[in-house]
Amino acid sequence: MPVSREITRLEKSNVRLTITIPKEEVASAYRDILKDYAKEAQIPGFRRGKVPPEVLERKFGEAIRGEAVGKLVEGAIEETFGDEGLSRYERPLPYSRPAMDSSPEFSTEKDLSFSLEYDVMPKANVGRWKGFKAEIPLAEVGDEDVARELEELRERNSFVLDRDDGAKAAKGDIATVDYRILDDSGKPAEDDGIKDFVFTIGKEQNPNIADDEIVGMVKGQTKEFDNPAGIGGDSDADSGSEKPRRIRLTLTALKEKKLPELDDEFAQDVDEKYSSLDDLKKSIRERLENGLKRKKRDLSLAGVLEKIMEENDPVVLPESMVQAEIAGRIRALGRGFGLSP
Repeated sequence: MPVSREITRLEKSNVRLTITIPKEEVASAYRDILKDYAKEAQIPGFRRGKVPPEVLERKFGEAIRGEAVGKLVEGAIEETFGDEGLSRYERPLPYSRPAMDSSPEFSTEKDLSFSLEYDVMPKANVGRWKGFKAEIPLAEVGDEDVARELEELRERNSFVLDRDDGAKAAKGDIATVDYRILDDSGKPAEDDGIKDFVFTIGKEQNPNIADDEIVGMVKGQTKEFDNPAGIGGDSDADSGSEKPRRIRLTLTALKEKKLPELDDEFAQDVDEKYSSLDDLKKSIRERLENGLKRKKRDLSLAGVLEKIMEENDPVVLPESMVQAEIAGRIRALGRGFGLSP
């Protein structure tokens, strides 16, 4: 179908495509549909296939014109977007549905024109892009970095043992406690406490318990103390500060974490491919150095891209692209929380 096309650039990578179909094509399409109606129409007083065109137009004119418009518009759009010569900056984005601004006016005596608006791929007009340099921080892998990785490996390969009866709690031990918050009369407040709470002494994992109060206790011992002022206490209306609360705590279990020795046997336990601790250290250093190289490369690339963007006109993204990105991130977040398939 011979059609003419005109693309007008709008804001935010939005375009208006105007398609014009010659009146000869419009008249031809109308006649073809009229013939199809004539073959099937059954009107009293006329034999099938012998209904005069003017009768058909008088009885079915609106339907015939509507069908002709639909056929012409559909064919013109299909032909336009099927044209391989149409660039990516003229084709609609996959998530941008072309919208017709108004219904075209139909007449066999003149051309049929209609317009579609849709988002296209944004065009980046890059002027200067060479000669940029980015500053990245000086950094290298040191012995302390390898040592930190080794300590994390020791933590992951540690095991927990019960401490002997009578052993005194120390920082680093794993304690299991029952505690209650007492009221002003020294009695446990109703539903104000925790049973079988497990934490590592010295890690400050519970604001109601001061680690120093646990140190030195033995399994089965009960102790009362004031928790630190301002933590979990009652509000003092006069001063606006928090008043300390009285805590009754019982140490019900005490365990210690045993870390493996840093030796060749430990390296082999981590992975049998290591024959010695030095092999493990070498592997850790290589991994850290490769990671540092990637980080420096990423920082360098990000820095150069930032300078290029500063030196060139900004790329305005179409609204449909922004909304598609937001929707995609929401779906990914939902999958991460198990909220969507």
